[in-house]
Amino acid sequence: YVPGDTTEAVAFALLASVANMPKENVVKLSNVELNTSRSGALTCLKRMGANIETVTRREKFGDVFGDVEIYPLEAGKRLQGRRFSEDSIATGFGEYALLAVAACFAEGETILRLPREKRTEMRPKNEFLAENLRKTGVEVGVYDDGLVIRGMETIVNGSDFDGGDSAEMGLALMVLSLALQNKEPIVHIETVEAEFPGIYEKMKQALVSEAKEEA
Repeated sequence: YVPGDTTEAVAFALLASVANMPKENVVKLSNVELNTSRSGALTCLKRMGANIETVTRREKFGDVFGDVEIYPLEAGKRLQGRRFSEDSIATGFGEYALLAVAACFAEGETILRLPREKRTEMRPKNEFLAENLRKTGVEVGVYDDGLVIRGMETIVNGSDFDGGDSAEMGLALMVLSLALQNKEPIVHIETVEAEFPGIYEKMKQALVSEAKEEA
């Protein structure tokens, strides 16, 4: 019994919400960890409008797991900017960079407030993340308590993303790069692949329509 990785689930939910994913495609993930102490980023994405459904839910070994289905947004719909408290971020801290990428595509302003005990540690990491996100033309403000991001309806720029030594940040930038249909992979993609084996190919597959695949 192998639990599905929550970070990977959030990455696919983000991909389906911001990339040009065929509307008939559905991403199905089994045994995703859904403990309230760990699944905060999925809840945040749902609040932003991501189309995520928990189709089964069960307990095992004292933990909560479920099968999750993720659908592309309906035509003409966008994610919506939200303000997320430090309590919300605390239960999805590993997916902070993914939420930042979601904010780049969201309508309006998104505020991501860090837990107090993480703020000093995260300041240089947020500066590095913001440097990457600004390559798209999106406005990103870095503050001691987190990030403020004003999304854009259409992002046409952005490349040369660098995940640095963080697999989670690299994964978020990978989703961004795929959404923008960049041809070149992000710098330090090997860090992402070491933590999430095969994730790049799985994400590319999710963006291929069934009709095209059959042809």
